[in-house]
Amino acid sequence: MKDLVIPGRRIVREIWIFGQCVLFAFGVNACAIVGYERPWSELVSLSTLPVTLAIAPVAYLLLGIVRLLIGAVRFLLRRRVSRKS
Repeated sequence: MKDLVIPGRRIVREIWIFGQCVLFAFGVNACAIVGYERPWSELVSLSTLPVTLAIAPVAYLLLGIVRLLIGAVRFLLRRRVSRKS
């Protein structure tokens, strides 16, 4: 069985993307706080923090699906272009 080697550059990129998803989740929470006119202490309160941190993996998963679809379209377009040549 072959070993799976993941380059460090890819790991750093994925951590950065997940960090952006966490910031997005906090942004969604901040928008909800403004929309429902709640106190800003709810941004990091123990009642909303787990929900906010649960949104981040969901956003990462949805973003991963979008990235996979874009990669598939690019692959098919490259394959089609190379076939015409």
